[in-house]
Amino acid sequence: MSTGARTLRPLRLAVGGAIAFLLLGGAAYVQRSYPPKRIARIVEALLIWRLTDELNLKENQIARIFSWVRQLKALRLELGRWNREIQEEIKELLRSEPQQSDLIRARVSELRVAREQFARRRNAVIARINSALTAGQQVRFLQIHDKFESDTIQFLQDLERFIHRVPGASPAPAGRP
Repeated sequence: MSTGARTLRPLRLAVGGAIAFLLLGGAAYVQRSYPPKRIARIVEALLIWRLTDELNLKENQIARIFSWVRQLKALRLELGRWNREIQEEIKELLRSEPQQSDLIRARVSELRVAREQFARRRNAVIARINSALTAGQQVRFLQIHDKFESDTIQFLQDLERFIHRVPGASPAPAGRP
C-alpha cells in the first residue's frame, strides 16, 4: 500500500463514519436545522470526499484541485443567482403593457452572453483541474461533478424519508411522506 493511500485511509474512514452516524444515528440529531453556509460546507466536503474516493486521488492531486473545485462551485452559484435575477426581470417585462420588445431582446442577449462567458470560465477551471488528473480521472470527474448536486439532493431527500420512517423517530410534518 502506498504512503498516500495509507494517509487517505483515515480520512475515508472518518467521512464514512460520519455518514454512517447520520444514517444510523439519532433522527432528532439529523433533523436539526443548520445554517445554509454550514450546509454548503458539508456538501462541499462530501464532494471532495467522493472525488477523493472514486477517483482514488493522491494527496498532491487533492491539494491541487481543491481550490479549483471551489472556484467551479462559486462560478455555478454566481451564474445561478444572475440567471434567476435576469429571468425574473424578463418575466416582468413580458407581463408589462405595452411590451418593450427592444429591452426584452437586450436582456435575453445579456443572458446569452453571460452563459457563454460562464461556459468559457468553467472550461478554463476544468482545464486546470484536468492538469492534475489522469485521463481516466478526468472522465470520471466530469461524470461526478455534473451529477453531484442532483445526486446529493436525491440522497438527502431519501435520507429524510428514511428518518421519518424509523421507529421512534418524530413523525413527518403534515403533507410529507
